[in-house]
Amino acid sequence: MVLNEPTIGKCSQFTIEPNAAINRDATGCYCACRWNYREVPKLLRQCIVEVTNVGTGKIVICTSADWGPAWRLKRRIIDLSPIAMTRINAETDKTDVRVTLLLEPK
Repeated sequence: MVLNEPTIGKCSQFTIEPNAAINRDATGCYCACRWNYREVPKLLRQCIVEVTNVGTGKIVICTSADWGPAWRLKRRIIDLSPIAMTRINAETDKTDVRVTLLLEPK
């Protein structure tokens, strides 16, 4: 069930420490959602998102590991793990992606 309207913008690669306590699944596809988190209820900040490369149509499902605006990165709406970037053939600041919030956390 989609809980919001899809958002389109740029992406970048997001890498975190391997032992960090984050919401990350076994696929290695995690992200940092960068749109305005104040407009989204706190409950939904650790969510599942569908990320689509607008140019190729390739899709990856990611769990959020981080949330909140990165003011210096205004054009970016999401940071993706290296595996997620590879799966949709994305390049930092070059690829337009569509991000859709799919599910609230369990």
